[in-house]
Amino acid sequence: MNVFLSPVGGAAAQFFNNDGTVLSGGKIYTYASGTSIPQVSYTTFAANIAHANPIILNSAGRVSGGGEVWLDMAKAYKFVLTTSTDVLIGTYDNIIGPSSLYFTIDDFTGNGSTQIFTLTGTPYDIYGTFVYINGVYQNKATYSLAGTTLTFTAAPPLTSTIEVMYILAIKDVSLNDFTGNGSTVAFTLTSSPIGENSTFVFINGVYQNKNTYSLAGAVLTFSTAPPVTSAIEVIYS
Repeated sequence: MNVFLSPVGGAAAQFFNNDGTVLSGGKIYTYASGTSIPQVSYTTFAANIAHANPIILNSAGRVSGGGEVWLDMAKAYKFVLTTSTDVLIGTYDNIIGPSSLYFTIDDFTGNGSTQIFTLTGTPYDIYGTFVYINGVYQNKATYSLAGTTLTFTAAPPLTSTIEVMYILAIKDVSLNDFTGNGSTVAFTLTSSPIGENSTFVFINGVYQNKNTYSLAGAVLTFSTAPPVTSAIEVIYS
């Protein structure tokens, strides 16, 4: 399980009443976001020991024990902070992990008349979509999104290559920079991406289609060596 340090309680946090006094014996309830269904939090990054729910604060208004609160990266949380007698102090909802961007990609071919294309997954929202026709980025005003259905305002041209990259989930993002020498085609990243679909590659600021390179573990190999002194940027999760 992947966990992240909670922004509520986190590590060594101290809580107070509304009058500024220490929240001795206060309570932190953790729920699934938008609900009153209890959701587990953990005492350490190992995620092998669950906190009591509610978490009872000590006399100093801090989380007892190790003083840490860790959350499941795959879940969204709601926190409810109360006094020792359950008088509400605050509610904090939609608490999620601090990282970003797990991309997937779908490819299509235009026929000059079709405007509607069905994606294999549901994008997070339209702002997390990146659409290219024959390698040219398409402004978001040129298409709409409803669930897995992407609809262009005008049908892409006959035989055009359509690439739709979009955010599916939340993962850590890494960036590696290289310089081309005109002959090297294989570059080793600092870690292995989830897959080719979760990579963004740019040469001198120009986005590279997925069919211009391949990925094997942490090694990214171009079909053609990037030019001498070219700036290569690889963003991946």
